[in-house]
Amino acid sequence: LRGGPDETTTTEPVETVGPDPTATVDASSKDWIDERDARLLPITNRALRGAKKSMTELQNIALDSLRTEEGWRPDQKAIVDALHADLVGLWTESFAAGHSVAEEMTGAKIKRPATPASDATDEFATNLTETVTKALESAGQGQRERQSAASKVFRVWRTDEAERRIRDLAIKGYERGIEASVHANV
Repeated sequence: LRGGPDETTTTEPVETVGPDPTATVDASSKDWIDERDARLLPITNRALRGAKKSMTELQNIALDSLRTEEGWRPDQKAIVDALHADLVGLWTESFAAGHSVAEEMTGAKIKRPATPASDATDEFATNLTETVTKALESAGQGQRERQSAASKVFRVWRTDEAERRIRDLAIKGYERGIEASVHANV
């Protein structure tokens, strides 16, 4: 317990453990992979939450449509619309994080280049549309088989596939941010 009668005080300097917060970081000794992961973690988590929510809504639409429409196929435009905001936000924030690291690496304030466009949303939607379509084609003709096949695809894409693709996109945006920032200010 603190402040009790047995507590003694000292006037000697206390040695602190850890780096001096006022010391500057030596860019050559920094672990840039850990830095990347730390910067991208909140960005990817936010995008992943949004994408998973959208994927759940898309799955519900698919299952309802499979119940009522015999020849239903996924609508790529609806998938693009559902995921666009999350993936564009991920790309933009990752690029900005890369720019910040470029400044830290160079030790100078550098002009941030414009964020380039990304076709990630279209690519994501195309791949999901194709995967669901193939699963439906191989599932047979029964409603339950087709619903089960669509559910399996969405479940995989909501977990492993979405995490992998979102992480890959974040790293790509981050690296482009570093590269564009350094090259634009040479």
